[in-house]
Amino acid sequence: MRILLMLLGVAMAQVSLIIAFHTSHIIISITAKIMLDKMRKFTISQKRLRLSCTGYASQSLSNENIDVGTVYIGVGFGTKTKIIKKKFKNEGRVSIINSTVKALIYESIQILSQ
Repeated sequence: MRILLMLLGVAMAQVSLIIAFHTSHIIISITAKIMLDKMRKFTISQKRLRLSCTGYASQSLSNENIDVGTVYIGVGFGTKTKIIKKKFKNEGRVSIINSTVKALIYESIQILSQ
């Protein structure tokens, strides 16, 4: 049951992401926080590392004015939550995704060492 609820939370976060994809960066940063908050509800222990990311890794056909390479990273541990805006050089989708993963690992280490 817990796995089903967790998947439902992820699905809800993905729907939020799709809605936010065509709106402002403010809503996208809020989406990263919502994703972290949803994850907190599915664990008994507060000692769980929570990660989220959302943003623009490639150009959208429906919105050519987006800022490709802008990513919002969410990191949470216990009661601490941190949302970071990153702007990566647009060297293609895979490059932006790889840079995002590296930033997620770095920010995870930072929040765990506090």
